[in-house]
Formats: sequence, C-alpha cells, structure tokens
Amino acid sequence: MGSNLLNPCPFCASKAAALLTDTEGFSYVECLECGSRGEVVTPQSQPGAALVAWNRRKLVGELLVPTKLLDALETADLNMQAARTIDKGVEAASQFGEALRALYKLLHEVQHDE
Repeated sequence: MGSNLLNPCPFCASKAAALLTDTEGFSYVECLECGSRGEVVTPQSQPGAALVAWNRRKLVGELLVPTKLLDALETADLNMQAARTIDKGVEAASQFGEALRALYKLLHEVQHDE
C-alpha cells in the first residue's frame, strides 16, 4: 500500500507506508515495514500536512529530528546571525561616534588656539 507521494522510510528505507487517520481525525504516515510514524497532525491542519511532515523528516546521525525542530533551530541560527550583525553595526557606529567626537574636540581646540 505504498504511495509514490511518500518518501521511503528514513529508518528502514521501505517504500511501504500509509497515510492513516484515527477516529478523532488525527492523521499520520506509518511505515508498514518497521512501524515508524511521522508527525501526527490535527484535524484542523492543512490537507496533506501529514504527507508533508513525513517527507520532510530527516535523520541526523542516528536520531530522527522532527521538521519543526529543524526549522526552529534554523530560525534560531538566523536570528543569532542577525543579532551578531546588529552588534557589529552598533560597535561600528559607536567607534564612528567616538571618532566624530575626537574630531569635533580637535576642531574646537584649533578654533580656540587661533
């Protein structure tokens, strides 16, 4: 009962996986060979969300990492990079401000010496 819409199982590489829905409307994809399951999605989720979740799972080393966690980590990394960029900009602006103050002080001293 495999589907060409589903990627192979990330654990056993089987192409035998099925989209299942429980009695309350929660959906998930399950490997029919090893029994691993994808992310369970709510009845309010977009149609096909369980398929998307199954296809986006990734094995990192020996650990299956949910897509949401990978996305959150990527977002956190991008936020950290942006914060570093902002910090560098603030530091550069501070140094520029100090240089301007020194120049102003020097010009002020030159005017008073004349």
